[in-house]
Parts: sequence; structure tokens; C-alpha cells
Amino acid sequence: MRTAKIPQSAIDNLFVSSNLIKLFEMYEKYGFEIRIIGGAVRDLLLKGQARDIDLATDATPTESLYLLNEEEDDLEIVGSWGIRHGTVVAAFTDEEQYEITSLDFSISVQNGKIIISQKPNWEDDAKRRDFTVNAMSMDKHGKVFDYINGIEDLKNEEVKFIGDYKEVIQDSPIVIFRFFKLLGKFKNPKYDKNIIPYIKENVSLIKSIKDETIKWFIVNTKNQPYGMNAIKLMEEAGIYVQDFVESKSILGLYLQRAFVGD
Repeated sequence: MRTAKIPQSAIDNLFVSSNLIKLFEMYEKYGFEIRIIGGAVRDLLLKGQARDIDLATDATPTESLYLLNEEEDDLEIVGSWGIRHGTVVAAFTDEEQYEITSLDFSISVQNGKIIISQKPNWEDDAKRRDFTVNAMSMDKHGKVFDYINGIEDLKNEEVKFIGDYKEVIQDSPIVIFRFFKLLGKFKNPKYDKNIIPYIKENVSLIKSIKDETIKWFIVNTKNQPYGMNAIKLMEEAGIYVQDFVESKSILGLYLQRAFVGD
């Protein structure tokens, strides 16, 4: 495992909210570990700041619900739609909300019974994520935990799938849009050049994704530092942006980001 340290100035800016500090204290009080996860860590390393902050913990969703309700009267638990992913949403205000996901949590129905399992392990969780640069986690002191070389890939502007990209895309087509969004962050991104033709051959997979979700990703991709380069690659892969953005307004899509990923 590799580690890195986020500069203290960036940590101070990140924890400017007393509510975020409070969340860490709540979990630690009950002996749980909680970390900032994914895109926020990537963006802190890349540009020293992060907009969206998602959290992961070794607590179960039930334990999260208990301690959040027990410890904070001014906090509302919302987002029950995420429970199948082990995610609860802690809302202090409409503008300040945090997704908190339990590590390696799964819930399924087998033979008419609800089956729940959880085997929390930070390294295993990292290996189940989509891209190496999205698989890092960070504690409240700014220590970054990197289990699959994400730090080095970020330095080299490499966008690498975790595992076989064909299998990942087939299993979860939404990762196609996460891929293009990541490409838009880098001036000269490096990636397997076979990916674009593969997406074009399998572009019908995106029919399973809601138009609103696709629009959200298109807007976010355009807003990346090199977003228009990524949009050109998207269209090269047979995804024509105008097909999605002309029909409806995109107003409010940022409020509909639930579990589409970063």
C-alpha cells in the first residue's frame, strides 16, 4: 500500500465545516473508522480542493442510522434509495449533505428472503471501484491510503479501469460516462486506445441509463478543465451529446446526482 499526505492548508479548507468534523467525531466515538473516499481524494491530490465529499465507513448502515440519530438532533437522515448499496445520506441543510457508505455491504433477495452481508476491508473496497484514481481514501488528518497505484496514475494522467474494462462496462454501463468525465480532467490523458472502439461497438448499453443521468454526466464532463476534448471522444464513441441535451432543461440535475458516481 502506498500513502501520501494532503497539505495542511487543503485539509483546513476541506474541514471548514464543523458538521463534517462532527461526523468524524460521531463515528470515532463508537469505535468506527470513517474516511473520505473516491473523487474527493483524487481532486485534493490533483488540484488541492474537492467539491463533493463522499464518505465510507466500516460501520453497517444500521449502525450508521443509530449513531447519526443518537448523536445529532439537527441532522436529517435522507436518501433511503441508497440502502441497497449500504448508503445513507446525512443532511445538515439542503446544501450540506454527505453520502456515507458501508464497506462491502450487500443486500439481496434469495428464495423470498432478504440476505444481508458485510465484510468490511478497505483494500478489498478499493479493488472493487471503477478506476485506480477513484479508489483512494483519506482520514481526517489528510493521510491518503492507496492500494492500487492511484497516486502514480494520477501523476501520469492515466485513466485505468480496475479489472478488465470490457467486463466492467458490461456489468455497469454507467462507467462509460465516468470514463469520459475522468478524461476531461487531464490535458493529455493516457488510456487504453482500444476502449473507445469497444464503447462504440457496445453503445447500445447506454439505453439502460436514464436520460437525466446521462445529461448530468454530459454537463459535468463539459465543465471539466479539458471537457470539450472528452466530449469529442464521447462522440467518436457514438454517443451524440445533442441527442440528450436538446430536449429538456438541465436545471436541477445537480440535485439529482444520487449514486451516479463521480
